[in-house]
Amino acid sequence: MARGSEAKTAVTEYFAAKGVMPTNGATDVFNVGGAGKVRTVRWEKIDKLRGRIEIDVVTTAASNGITELDAATNTLAFRGVKTPSGVVQWTCGGTVDTTVPGKYLPGSCK
Repeated sequence: MARGSEAKTAVTEYFAAKGVMPTNGATDVFNVGGAGKVRTVRWEKIDKLRGRIEIDVVTTAASNGITELDAATNTLAFRGVKTPSGVVQWTCGGTVDTTVPGKYLPGSCK
């Protein structure tokens, strides 16, 4: 999901420049609007060294071959944490944060 990569890069660059994670919402840090099968992208600051990107995934018709996804319930989440070396490390949010069926997850989440 390109929108997830875009958001992760933006948050990582923000952290590198300021030394803290962006505030909740982060509408000034990356594009939160939808594109393609992405309805919205959200940022949640957990604390100054941790945060989460959530991407709501939608489908518009059964003919697109992804009928298992439901706009209201399928979210892809990435958690960012500052490492001891000072960079942000990203991982998929796991089963609590991510509800997208496994076969549709990006390679970095499998």
